[in-house]
Order: sequence, then structure tokens, then C-alpha cells
Amino acid sequence: YGIIPYNNIFIIPTAKITAELLQKFPILKRITVIRDFPQKLSVEIEERKPEALWCLGEFSTDSNLETSTSTLATSALRSFSEGECAFVDEKGFIFGPAPIFSGTIFPKFFDKRQQPSVIGKAMISDAEFQKLRAFKDLLVKNDINVAKIILRDEAIYEVYSKEGWYILLNAKNEPNPSFNNLKLVLDTQIKEKRSKLEYIDLRFGQKVFYKLK
Repeated sequence: YGIIPYNNIFIIPTAKITAELLQKFPILKRITVIRDFPQKLSVEIEERKPEALWCLGEFSTDSNLETSTSTLATSALRSFSEGECAFVDEKGFIFGPAPIFSGTIFPKFFDKRQQPSVIGKAMISDAEFQKLRAFKDLLVKNDINVAKIILRDEAIYEVYSKEGWYILLNAKNEPNPSFNNLKLVLDTQIKEKRSKLEYIDLRFGQKVFYKLK
């Protein structure tokens, strides 16, 4: 009624501002709006840091393009087409478009599910993402370099080694027991036939299956 001006610092909708910014710019991890008297607002933001790449489908051509994640702050939500990639944070949250990287700068996850994820959503649950990261780390520490991880329907994951064979996992697999089963099969059954290996299936606990080419 003309008593309090619209630009008064006390009636600024800080919660609404925060919610809309977080929705529009997925790269923003945390926003704090501070009323700085008498008539000033301070907005503090924390950006997400890339830990992996999520790609829709799979691309066939690598490139050495590089980018700074700071430029992603201006990237709004958009649809992705086959072969495009996005950055993923430490909890599996997809937050912004990424170039195609060659080499192993970031772990690569290729989403081949019927209903793939999108920017602004989690690639998979945080718990599943952490288990896959832990399993990958165990592989790398034991000289099994990972080329890519493919996400399939029904929470099935294919972890591809750079040697050309892959490992089948599902949501029930725990990193350490799964790796121990893998190592046991490689050391006692595969041995010198490793170059002919097509895949090892670790989805059934102590029952491990494998196929040669």
C-alpha cells in the first residue's frame, strides 16, 4: 500500500532466487544470498567440479578439444543428441555440456538405456556411482586400465578394459568382493588366455562366468 517500497532489502525473495538459479544453472552446487545492510545483496556461489563424463549413446571420433568449466556457468538446460557428452560431479550429477575428450582425462560413462538421464539430473544414484568409481580405482591400481563404462537397463554396467575385454556388473555388486572374484578368475582360469577373453560376468556373487572370443 505504498508503505514499504518494492526494492526494500527485507522483502527480497532470497529462497525463490536461490531455487530458480539452481534450476536454471545445474553447474551451481550451492548458492548463499546474504542481506548486506542497508540496501545491498551478496550472492555467493559454489560451482560443481567435474569428476567424470556422461555421454548419450557413444561417439566414434575422439578429439583433443579442451574447455574451462567456468564457462559452463552460462549453460542453461538443453536437450542432448546422440554422441554428445556432459560433465558429472563427485555424486554422479550431470551438470553441463562438455567437449569430447581423448585419452583418460575423465572416466567416460556411455548411457545406452531406453530412458537415458539428462543434464540437471543424476546419471545414476550416488551409491551406485560411488561403487563404480571404487571398482574402477581398484582396477587401475592393479594395472587394468578402464576405457569406458556403459550403462544398460536394469542397472547393468559394462566396464571395458583397454585390453578389449569387459566386466559385467549390476547394482548388487560391491567393489572389493567383485574385484577379488575378478582377480581370482584372471589368475587361476584365464591366465595366458587373457588376450582371447571377451567378458567376465561378476553379477552372481561367487559364481563367476566368462567367455572367450
